[in-house]
Amino acid sequence: LGTCYTQAAPGAPLSASCQSLVQWGNLLTTATPILEGATAVVPFVVGILLGAPLVSREIEKRTASIAWSLSLSRVRWLSLRATPLLIAIAVVLLLVGQASEALIRATPPGQLGYSVFAMHGPLIAVRGVAVFCIGVLVGLVMGRMLPAILMTGVVAIALVLGLTLARGEIMRAEATWVPSSSVDFSGVLIYG
Repeated sequence: LGTCYTQAAPGAPLSASCQSLVQWGNLLTTATPILEGATAVVPFVVGILLGAPLVSREIEKRTASIAWSLSLSRVRWLSLRATPLLIAIAVVLLLVGQASEALIRATPPGQLGYSVFAMHGPLIAVRGVAVFCIGVLVGLVMGRMLPAILMTGVVAIALVLGLTLARGEIMRAEATWVPSSSVDFSGVLIYG
């Protein structure tokens, strides 16, 4: 893209291929915040809204006891219900993670910082699968759909906050502290 501007004559319009590159860059620039938000929120929303009601809806409508009496095993019944949904969630979130990974790789290094830490790749799918499993477990225990959804949200938020605080404490314990008077931090950027 930089070569398009350097090769163009002053005041002359850009070539068609350079204009299409500029338009593609503008599209990526507008898609970045949307994808960052999606990678942060989608795993939790998908896990909560698909995991918690999976079994709790059956228990609440009193159809689970009929299904359990007809099935050879409750574990088999649960695995037949949860496994296809679990695979679909993992595949979709892996695609979102790969899209986020591609967008992060296209971003210049000085503009990344730590805001995209753990917001790309397979970690997004791991988050979604974990919240889905928590939702299924909470739905089994609670047996009512709305309370299971709410409790899954509370448990997921508590887990994320707890893990974030634990990671912060580990980072503080392993950090090398430097007095601020010994280093000039003006204009310092952290590259990922």
